[in-house]
Amino acid sequence: MFGRLLSLSLLLIVGVSPLFAEEKRLRDRFALPEQGHIELQRAIIADLDGVQLETIADVIQFRSRLEAIPYDRESILQWKFLEKLGLSAAQHQLPPSPPGVKIEMVQGAAWTKSQLDFTKDTFVDRTSYDKSHRVNAFSPVSQVSLYRSGNLETIDHFSIDSNQVTGIHPSQLFGRTSQLLDRNYQTEPHAGHNFLLAHFNQVQYWVLADEDHDAIWANIVTQKDSGRVISCSLHFYLQPPCETCVFQLPKLILDFRPQSRQVCHVTMYHIDLADFQSPVQPQQLRVPIHAGAVYCDKTSPTEFERRVAKPIDDILGLDPKHVHAMLQAPGGN
Repeated sequence: MFGRLLSLSLLLIVGVSPLFAEEKRLRDRFALPEQGHIELQRAIIADLDGVQLETIADVIQFRSRLEAIPYDRESILQWKFLEKLGLSAAQHQLPPSPPGVKIEMVQGAAWTKSQLDFTKDTFVDRTSYDKSHRVNAFSPVSQVSLYRSGNLETIDHFSIDSNQVTGIHPSQLFGRTSQLLDRNYQTEPHAGHNFLLAHFNQVQYWVLADEDHDAIWANIVTQKDSGRVISCSLHFYLQPPCETCVFQLPKLILDFRPQSRQVCHVTMYHIDLADFQSPVQPQQLRVPIHAGAVYCDKTSPTEFERRVAKPIDDILGLDPKHVHAMLQAPGGN
């Protein structure tokens, strides 16, 4: 009798144990920096002809071709390494000009220089191109979009819940967002590789990574129903962990957004420096504005605009309503 009860107990334990097995999360595989300073060069989005990335196999094959090209900084910054693959920028045709009007295509700078400073709840993206300067930033107090060119300076100020400010956050840049890393994953063989697969409502994230180290080689997003590639991020020339970065840091990242069977949007990032260990100083997270700048409070029911009379040390640390009142007070600010 005791033997039968023991056998039954063991059977029950074996039967229910998978229900209590701890599920694997991507956060357990990959580090997520909570603060740091990054210097990079970012290419303006371009369209490339001859890139066909419809399936995961297409992406893997394309990545293998790129990976075979030795690292050469100048070749990358001049886009010559893409020429070795037979790729070229798509030529867009301008619409016919109306009578008496001349339409010209304006080409921006090939690369912009950016500095990203961030902590757990504050982020500042400072980007320079030609003679212009742009800042996109958010904090627990407000969000700011600033543009400066010569003597012209304009500031759009938003409340913290507006979600209006854009910018490439480091967690997004390196494919390590909290939204992704908090997901459970399963190992899925596909196209000759073992992927870490995470499910969302409409899409699937396929992470190609070193099986033994914290190193991401590619993130691929596919539609759940059709399996078609929506976007992919490819990481190249990974550097070994060091005192300032605990994971393998890529020197080059290419983000692709397929537009058709043969054309892709691509944004390229060349990482010049990344330090996730040195403490971020308060001045790195400030967004000062100059006297004479045009300030616009985007939280006001009727768009509020004033010219700033005196410099403000840190507009990011001020609530728009406070600045609104300050600029309306006698003497401006």
